[in-house]
Amino acid sequence: MRGPDSDTPVRRSWPLTVPALASWAAALTLLACPAPAAGAAAVVTAVVATAAALAGGALAPASVRHNVTIATLVCVAATSASIALRLHAVTTGPVAALAARGAGVTAEITLTNDPKIRRPKAGHFGRDSVVAEATLESVRTAHHRLTVHTPITVFADGPQWRHLLPSQRVEITGRLVEPTSAPLTAATLLAR
Repeated sequence: MRGPDSDTPVRRSWPLTVPALASWAAALTLLACPAPAAGAAAVVTAVVATAAALAGGALAPASVRHNVTIATLVCVAATSASIALRLHAVTTGPVAALAARGAGVTAEITLTNDPKIRRPKAGHFGRDSVVAEATLESVRTAHHRLTVHTPITVFADGPQWRHLLPSQRVEITGRLVEPTSAPLTAATLLAR
């Protein structure tokens, strides 16, 4: 098949979807795993990709299937390594240590998304609760002050959160705890 305005053949790009889909599947799977598991997946797929490339070098011209297989393994290895490094970054360090202790802190955060307002269920009394994604910029405990740049989730309540916008900086007090659902956050801040 030829392109409409040239003499060059139109190349089929379907083989490119295989590495892309495999990378997405690896990322979604590894986000639910600890960092060492993602690191192990990166090493294993890199070794298999290397072995497949070396074995293919002994053959005459490599087939499309062989090239797609190697490209898929390389993409999965790169994705796994990236996820492992990101998981390691958010699950270690001072913020994760403070969250493991349930430390009370004064935090300076920058909102990274609109706060999600959750109203009390019908028949229940209380204020609106808020869930907000943020970046922890600095944290102060009774003994230390740290400057960090770490993703967190904030749980709070009250009407003052309704008018806040992404990129606004807020200083709040609360308690850092380990995150329960968001895999790429270092802690959850329960605001007072």
